[in-house]
Amino acid sequence: MSTALDIRLLPKVLEIIERMGKTVTFHVPSGEVYDPIARQTTSTITNINKKVSPPDKYGVKFIDGTQILAGDNYVILPASGLTFTPRSGHNVTVNGLKWGIVSVESIFSGEDICAYQIQLRNSANA
Repeated sequence: MSTALDIRLLPKVLEIIERMGKTVTFHVPSGEVYDPIARQTTSTITNINKKVSPPDKYGVKFIDGTQILAGDNYVILPASGLTFTPRSGHNVTVNGLKWGIVSVESIFSGEDICAYQIQLRNSANA
């Protein structure tokens, strides 16, 4: 159940992301197709454009060299209206560069997920 603060704060956060955020493309696996002639299965990918907080680098104190590497970024993705759940292993294109999703943390408002904090790693560094 959302609190009074959640009810007032969430629309403001969404407004800020809408006004100052960045549109990125999530590349979400949407199924597999079997080709009987080639005898192979290929994954199909759905591209979904969503507005996120501007990408930001992790502070030096968070970089541990194992879970968070130098050069990793994170974004906040509002959960309202999503047709997919972001997962580790998905890819995201930001400013023409492909990033891999390393981890996803749910941000709750009461019992409901209101946003996701998504850790991104440049595909060249993965």
